[in-house]
Amino acid sequence: MRNALIYYYDMYCNDIIKSNGNYKIIIDDSLYYLVKYDGNISLLNHIYDYLINHNIYCHEIVLNKTRTYITNIDNNNYILIKIYCKIDKINYLDVANYNIMTGKNKCNWKELWSNKVDYYEYQMNQFRKKYPLLYSSFEYYSGMTESAIMLVGMVDKKMLDTYIEHNRIYKNSSNLDFYNPLNMIIDVRVRDIAEFFKQQFFYVSNPLINVKKYLDYVNLSNDEAALFLARIVYPSYYFDAYDEIIQGNVSEDKINIIIGKANEYEEFIKEIYAYIKTKYQIPEIEWLIEI
Repeated sequence: MRNALIYYYDMYCNDIIKSNGNYKIIIDDSLYYLVKYDGNISLLNHIYDYLINHNIYCHEIVLNKTRTYITNIDNNNYILIKIYCKIDKINYLDVANYNIMTGKNKCNWKELWSNKVDYYEYQMNQFRKKYPLLYSSFEYYSGMTESAIMLVGMVDKKMLDTYIEHNRIYKNSSNLDFYNPLNMIIDVRVRDIAEFFKQQFFYVSNPLINVKKYLDYVNLSNDEAALFLARIVYPSYYFDAYDEIIQGNVSEDKINIIIGKANEYEEFIKEIYAYIKTKYQIPEIEWLIEI
């Protein structure tokens, strides 16, 4: 990797640390990360240009010797980013206050979620013996997905304000992840905060107090409130664990953390639904009406 850095970036360094297929690089007092990238380069160009043109902070993407972002090393595509901040954990206020509007578009969650659950249903027929915990729990979370899709379906034809959001916000997310343009997408503004609250619930503590503070603090539209609830209902936490298990990154036992909190999480959703109903006009969902 040192030779590749010299050849492609004219960078000379002795301190390189490999982690999960990426590389942390320290040169003098400067910190860089060479990160594998298999995302949409056109979308990345659009987001990064928008951030730079509007003077919005993010980690710098370093051009290689051909003046492009992507560098192919050993048949893998990498992007080099330079970090200018001290690495700290983010909290819900960091997420809630990151409101960078980019334009308007339709929400595409309904199609994405429908396709994903259809694919997982196909997989389950093949994995029922190998992953009995996933197989026995899948129908419940498929049903949760259908509820989320129903909520999205009530607003998915409308043009909504779009913002800079992130692929995922995890429980241990830091500003290294948060300000990384490679982790950014364009979506409705409730995506990040809902994902953050779900991670908090399953892996830290019940964030209901902060959920209510968020709903008091941010002036959502009725459509955004419905989408916030839909994102809370949608079991991305389950499907993320599912993917890790299928890929062999963790044991199937990881899903027990999620399954064990299913009833508690339903009550959490019902509390949020009841609170949203006091502030916004959203569709009535029968199974959420009684707490």
